[in-house]
Amino acid sequence: MRWFSLFCVLFMLVGCANNEPTTGTFRGYYTAGGGFEYQSFVPCDPSGTSINGYWVKDNDPAFSEGFSRVVPQRNNGKSHTVYVRFEGTLSPYKKNGYGHMNIYDHEITVEKLLEIELANNQCQTK
Repeated sequence: MRWFSLFCVLFMLVGCANNEPTTGTFRGYYTAGGGFEYQSFVPCDPSGTSINGYWVKDNDPAFSEGFSRVVPQRNNGKSHTVYVRFEGTLSPYKKNGYGHMNIYDHEITVEKLLEIELANNQCQTK
């Protein structure tokens, strides 16, 4: 019974931890491709991130401009991955999801792009 009570308390704490947006500087890999259906951000430390990563909402024009500059063949039907660092806001968990077909548990909003380049193990080297 004691273990069950401890489990219930931990479950409630974890559930409450995701109810507020998180603002900060994020770094990781952004992948886009196949039209509007797929645009995912996976942070360098992916613990607590779902397998799909976070749906990306872009509020900084420099983000899409930078992606087009780094990946000039963007509209070839393939997905492309870049390393990004930006200031933004991570949404709270949403049961019905975000993004195309609501498959993302969270949405991350890019407010200010700080860095973008082709993905090349930056999470391990920077």
